[in-house]
Amino acid sequence: MANYVIRIDSSTKPPTKFVGYGKSSAAWTIHMGSHVIGAGVIYFSYNGPNKSVYEGILAALSQLESEHFYPGGTDTVQILIDCQPVLNQLNGATAVKMRKHKARVTRFINAHRNFTFTYAYQNEAAPEYEKVDRLSKVGRDWILRMLR
Repeated sequence: MANYVIRIDSSTKPPTKFVGYGKSSAAWTIHMGSHVIGAGVIYFSYNGPNKSVYEGILAALSQLESEHFYPGGTDTVQILIDCQPVLNQLNGATAVKMRKHKARVTRFINAHRNFTFTYAYQNEAAPEYEKVDRLSKVGRDWILRMLR
């Protein structure tokens, strides 16, 4: 039985301060104990922070599944995010927006019934979370520079 911790953060650079959507990224790290066993960044040309967090969750779970899940395993996966609306939805609050994204996460969880998934808030000031926060911002900016 393995215990995994996934930390996810998103970063959005709106075109103006009055718009909540824009060039966005989601970054994640996957830990087993004190070891980082996976990480990634995905970029969206036009997305919002909450949707980006959901996309980051799905990408991280997909990476974890492809590299570390085994049939019959009874692993635990703790997902740490700093996005309260998404956290509330994952913990059972009615999804007003992003129902489709919540449903995609739920389908993944239901397909892995022998695993235990939990969701919790992670403050941005936590040292390990600062790394994924920085990765989301630097990753987005690096991708934008490379695509010019």
